[in-house]
Amino acid sequence: MRTIFKITLMFLTVLFVFSGCSKKKEQTNIKASGTYEAADHWFMTIGGETMDGKLDYNLKVFPVGLEDTLSLNNVNKTFDDVIAIYRNDSVFISDQTIKSTAGKKYDIKESIGTFKGKELDLKFIYTDFPYENLTGMVVCNITGTNVKPQTNPAN
Repeated sequence: MRTIFKITLMFLTVLFVFSGCSKKKEQTNIKASGTYEAADHWFMTIGGETMDGKLDYNLKVFPVGLEDTLSLNNVNKTFDDVIAIYRNDSVFISDQTIKSTAGKKYDIKESIGTFKGKELDLKFIYTDFPYENLTGMVVCNITGTNVKPQTNPAN
């Protein structure tokens, strides 16, 4: 009987120690999530000619999973589901190929920025050179304010 008690006590002690050691990871991507009123100053060069313009729109940022991945939607009023990594107030977009909301294929180039407090500052680059859509390379300097932060994944 004493042996069973000792084994049970050891088992409970080990269980207690391991359950206390498994620290739950913080959901960092929720901090940058929400709806941003974005001001986008873009410029492009095609055929040696440079053009530029300004766009105002709502950029929506959603958490993907439980850690640091984000989905950016309505980027440059052109792209949905641009995948980004968010760490320590910085956002990193790796090279990816996606279709625009109009269904044309574009290459998103490595881009960087910050989501700090409620403020967004992002340099976003895309091109359609391999797909002959005749847009060329577009560089977007996007700034904005999170006007509707997401406070939990259920929102």
